[in-house]
Amino acid sequence: MGDNATTYEELTFAQIQVNEDKLARALNEALCVEFGIRTNYLLAAMRDRASVNGAVLNRIHFIFPKMFNVVCFFHTLDNVGNHLMIPTLLEFGNLWVRLFLSHSDLATRCL
Repeated sequence: MGDNATTYEELTFAQIQVNEDKLARALNEALCVEFGIRTNYLLAAMRDRASVNGAVLNRIHFIFPKMFNVVCFFHTLDNVGNHLMIPTLLEFGNLWVRLFLSHSDLATRCL
């Protein structure tokens, strides 16, 4: 590949509780050492809505000054959806749950 090649790398850190400093160090090591990404070559980093991930990308931004911090669109939609209060939809959901709970109770009693 030439100098203008574009690559996509995905890093997953699967630790439940993570310290911002440790995660920033691990991410920096993975990007610089393991993948050999030079400072002006990282153009974007996508993350979920966890605040620690935003803080980590803010910390390593000085190493990768051209990096654009992208929040996953689907996580944003999920966050918006969690804050919507639509009474008709809530009423439908409650009735729907009660409908199936009552049938479930009936089925359990028949067994």
